[in-house]
Amino acid sequence: MLKKNTWMSLLCALFILVSLLGPTMAVEENITLSEENDSATATINEFEFVSNLSKQSEKSLKISGFSDDDIKIIKNYDNEFKKHIKLINETYSDDELIGFGYTKNEVELIRNFDSSAKTSADLAANMTVKFTILEPLKYNSSKNETTIKVKYEYQWTRLPVWAFTDSFALGWNDINLGPNTSIHTYGYSPVTINYYKGSTLTKSVSGSSSVDGFYGTKYQFPMQISSAPQSHAMNGIGTVSLKRQGDVSDVRFHIYYVHSKAVLTYSFTIGALGISFSTGGNGVDSNGWEFRVSK
Repeated sequence: MLKKNTWMSLLCALFILVSLLGPTMAVEENITLSEENDSATATINEFEFVSNLSKQSEKSLKISGFSDDDIKIIKNYDNEFKKHIKLINETYSDDELIGFGYTKNEVELIRNFDSSAKTSADLAANMTVKFTILEPLKYNSSKNETTIKVKYEYQWTRLPVWAFTDSFALGWNDINLGPNTSIHTYGYSPVTINYYKGSTLTKSVSGSSSVDGFYGTKYQFPMQISSAPQSHAMNGIGTVSLKRQGDVSDVRFHIYYVHSKAVLTYSFTIGALGISFSTGGNGVDSNGWEFRVSK
């Protein structure tokens, strides 16, 4: 992890969008789940993600809220990552690097870094999200309602370079369900974020918003609770339960990951326009995955 004053203060925003009978959105990968196949994962490589971000025009990056200095770093991400590898190579022992999530072979790659894009991607942090069906879709005919409960987990494989504050939001929509047929409730457990050295921080989802029929909650937590990399947040876990009036046979979970400077508020646009995240009036486009749960 580079020192905070060395890097731009990027926000990593992890959005889980839960759609009950909602429209299908453009995603990179579609994964179907069922009671028999009750879990799936999706992974983003930080180096590859920022590499794709660097392909955007300066105008587009400015609209997304990045400063001129931020854009210079994004456009020069390859050299910046090399500086990161050089720093951890000179700063940490083999055992410390292994403690941060690197394997013995990866430590060897750090010690003999060849600066190639492939090696950089191999050494970059991966952020993996796992969805697990705890209670499958179940219709109660006497109450005329469908329930489902899922667990969501995220895990950083090692120290992210661009992460200092994270945002996590979850939401679900009732668009296209029609009037008087969109009654549903939800429940959630506080998300526990695990930090290095056994330190933990628990944050409950606080507040809610409704924009164009899309309901959701969002919270933020510090990626570091001290200046030491050992305090870095590495994983989090939580559950959510949904209840919807009527017999629902299909649920779509959408996860979107956004590297952005100021995803402090958010709004959702459904349909042909896809989903956008508000950054003080500026939209941030995002791609991701769809996890579809069927009976």
